[in-house]
Amino acid sequence: MNSSLPPLGDQRSIIKDVFKKHSKMNEGDIWFLISYKWFKLWKEHVEYDSPDDVIPSESDTLEPINNADIIVSSKSANPRVKLNLLEESDYSLVPLSAWNLLVEWYGGGPAVQKTVIME
Repeated sequence: MNSSLPPLGDQRSIIKDVFKKHSKMNEGDIWFLISYKWFKLWKEHVEYDSPDDVIPSESDTLEPINNADIIVSSKSANPRVKLNLLEESDYSLVPLSAWNLLVEWYGGGPAVQKTVIME
């Protein structure tokens, strides 16, 4: 976790830019599952859906990423995802670069990495 977090508005802009660059999943891309609950809190924290000229109010720091609600066990190097999870209800998908930034800023995990396979 980085002790010098970028301002919330910068975090919002940086992550939005990452999602713009990765607006489409391609076979072989690496994406990460992140707890929807945590990602929703982060979005509220940085006022993600506000226009870019809106400066979020600096508030208390957010807790580290906690993916415990989407995995069976975090004891292994490759945590298993719980069955029957729903995207944007239980988890969100974030590109590798967004995951790396969020972990750098907030710490936590564990990382739940998935490689895109096209059918």
